[in-house]
Amino acid sequence: MNEGGLGLRNLKVWNLTLCLRLIWVLFCNHKSLWGCWIKENRIKNRIFWEQEQKGHSSWTWKALLSLRNAASAFLMSRVGNGNQTSFWHDVWTPFGPLIRHFGPQGPRELGIPTDARICSVVNENGWKLPSARSDEAEALQIHLASVSLPCASAHDDEFLWRVDNVELDAFSTKLTWESLRPRAPIQLWTSNVWCEVSQHLWAMIIRRLGYRTLSFHSWNAFSDWLGSKDSICPTTLRRLVAQAVIYSLWHERNNRLHNNISSSSEVIFKLLDRRIRDAILARRNRKKFKNLIAKWLTFA
Repeated sequence: MNEGGLGLRNLKVWNLTLCLRLIWVLFCNHKSLWGCWIKENRIKNRIFWEQEQKGHSSWTWKALLSLRNAASAFLMSRVGNGNQTSFWHDVWTPFGPLIRHFGPQGPRELGIPTDARICSVVNENGWKLPSARSDEAEALQIHLASVSLPCASAHDDEFLWRVDNVELDAFSTKLTWESLRPRAPIQLWTSNVWCEVSQHLWAMIIRRLGYRTLSFHSWNAFSDWLGSKDSICPTTLRRLVAQAVIYSLWHERNNRLHNNISSSSEVIFKLLDRRIRDAILARRNRKKFKNLIAKWLTFA
């Protein structure tokens, strides 16, 4: 809201965030029945990053595969024995996925297959890498000389979720959403609209609907209230009023931002009241709207 919007989530970005969590489940040790089934029946012994999008695959699986580039920006591996980490595709060095660092010619240059895991690139003598023939190969070998060599007796590889250079042991929906969502500059006028106006206006609306007091700490709680049933106010009226309130606040926001015109809570409520009455009367012959005008005017 302090960026000038209504505080509503962009559903496309929200869906991306939740889909990324499904990808995270495939890499962490989460005891998910879905994750176990996918690893056993879809991934098997292959690498997630090299899975092919087959025509007979489910829509969900195809959607997850299409998000691999987005997921690689967050997923990173802390190498132990090297059995789970892909040499080319996982992020385990400062260079990001090595397949991007070297380019398509990388596997041929180093003689390492694209489906290789780190454990297959080391032996008792060290890293099985040819002499550096490019700046990228030289930078990689310099880095590898400064890290511990993976060995079979070490702990399993651990995957972390990194958001804005903060390494997390578990997926964070909030931080991932904040990282992905589009942002805008902080607007100084928002405190006047969303605090001064909206709180007073909301108090007036709640009293008109027959409630003594009512507040919400999240949009989810607000949405749950709109879909619930109680003996005080019909669900249809609550939804109608909510739509009208949001529209009125957005209209006020635009007036203040673009036209340098502001209205008091009382003026906004008067226009809101007229808008709700008109909406109800226009649908008065519908079953759910027959008694709404009387209900709306009960506490006027």
